[in-house]
Amino acid sequence: MQEKIVQGFSKLSKEEKVDWVVKNYFSSSGDTASGVKEELRKFWISEEGLQRTFDNFSENTISNFNLPFGVA
Repeated sequence: MQEKIVQGFSKLSKEEKVDWVVKNYFSSSGDTASGVKEELRKFWISEEGLQRTFDNFSENTISNFNLPFGVA
């Protein structure tokens, strides 16, 4: 896969970033593109304030990564 030079990505909204990633790295066929978007959105937190906090942890956040937390 050839690297693409990306300009202005950080200026896009979260939705626009997701759209850009799907458009440039996944098949443009409707099922695949919508499936990728749906998969990324599955990990978003429904409480807007909490999701905004997560989005601010890292520049250009497009989704979250859930990791189990346990005590031994």
